[in-house]
Amino acid sequence: MNKALGDKIKKLFLTKWYKNKAKEFEIDSFSAGGCYLVMKALRKVFGGEEWAVAEYDKDSNDWPLDHYVLKIGDLFLDSDGLHTEEELLANVFSGYHKKRLKDLQTRLAPIRSKWSGEGLWQGDHLYDKETADRIVNDAKKF
Repeated sequence: MNKALGDKIKKLFLTKWYKNKAKEFEIDSFSAGGCYLVMKALRKVFGGEEWAVAEYDKDSNDWPLDHYVLKIGDLFLDSDGLHTEEELLANVFSGYHKKRLKDLQTRLAPIRSKWSGEGLWQGDHLYDKETADRIVNDAKKF
């Protein structure tokens, strides 16, 4: 896995088909709203581990997941390409979150079926088999 492959993945999700599909799903992009689907599909092609970034919510005393990624070696892959941990966290917590970042407790950890103290619990998320199959087929070309 290298940055050139990560750049190809990023360009893939900027194509018209994926932009239109994001609109159809009523999400901002596959990075913001479609990251779970991307993680699941890319894992079929590249292997790796399912991880997520979470932000501690004081009101609920819980760790809601903000972003799903695929961990391959020491790097993280999503629809924005390949990242180090530092790059990933800077990407995820840009914009709205960046203003609050200094006050946030964040966690990057493997996903588990339920809270285990070491991983993060996953709930229901956008998943569409047709789109997942398209991602798999497109990613295999790289």
